[in-house]
Amino acid sequence: MLRLIPPEQVKEISSTSERAWNYAEDEFCHKVLYLQERNQAVGGIHPARLFISEGRLIHTVTERSGRAFTTTEHVARGPIAFISTTTKNQIEIDDETRHISIWIDSSTHQTRQILDRYASERRRLSNGELRTWRQVQKLVRKRADIPVSLPSWFRRVAQGTYAKDVRVRRYFPAFIEACKVVALLRCFQRFKSPPTRIEIDFADFAITTEIFEGVFTESLHRGSGGTLETAKTLEILSKNLDGAAVDAKALAKHLGIPRDKAYQLLRRASTIGAIRKVNAPARTNRKLFLPVPLPRFIPDPKIIFDSSPEIKSPVKFVDPFTGEDIIFRRRD
Repeated sequence: MLRLIPPEQVKEISSTSERAWNYAEDEFCHKVLYLQERNQAVGGIHPARLFISEGRLIHTVTERSGRAFTTTEHVARGPIAFISTTTKNQIEIDDETRHISIWIDSSTHQTRQILDRYASERRRLSNGELRTWRQVQKLVRKRADIPVSLPSWFRRVAQGTYAKDVRVRRYFPAFIEACKVVALLRCFQRFKSPPTRIEIDFADFAITTEIFEGVFTESLHRGSGGTLETAKTLEILSKNLDGAAVDAKALAKHLGIPRDKAYQLLRRASTIGAIRKVNAPARTNRKLFLPVPLPRFIPDPKIIFDSSPEIKSPVKFVDPFTGEDIIFRRRD
């Protein structure tokens, strides 16, 4: 993916010190920083957290000049895009709130596909194709200063967004930024010449939701103390029982953990809404659970469309994954 971005806009990091970030000045501004592998040998990467959330680093040092001491302020400016890889199932919580985590598919089927791909002749992008992709990046950058605003109906999106995890306070602004990027990209289709202002339309919102909804949802629930893993395990156990509900005893036996630990996992997953309790309170205090679809991060675009009469009907756009036309239309 990084090959598609102009090389001068990418900074690869193998190792670094914390102080190195403070003296970057404008070196990282509007760059993609790629950390090849998170491990102890990398060194101090914690300043990246502030770079991501605050957009700059301010470092004050006292320096001696002859007999006098002066205070010097060093400012490293962002914003940055930060990409890193790791073999850990979850990164530090302070980093987790500032990142969207994407887990690889570790199934045997996916491994077979990878092996087959290596064994077949692979066609790489030509230099001409790479130049085209990189030119697109440069064209977008020329328009990046155009202000992008939110429509009034976007408050309904906020009201319907999942709010049971504190990380949403960072994830939702990130989603809005993604909507703005999509609107900026699509403005090349909507306007013959650069506009002075862009407003996110419903198609921009729907396309962004299609791309990011699953990513945000998995990042939220898979990182919530094993919630996603608990729900998936419950789904497997229930399927083996012909759809019957599952209790803590069965979960503990399957995972090889104490029953009280299984209760904790079930209680947490139930609070999040990834599973549901299906039986009424009983003297034995036995609780039975079934998996349910994970709560969405962003509300379904159809719900927003139907509840927002100010959005003109019909709305037509292209699915970013399939290339098929998608049409939202109200019934008369």
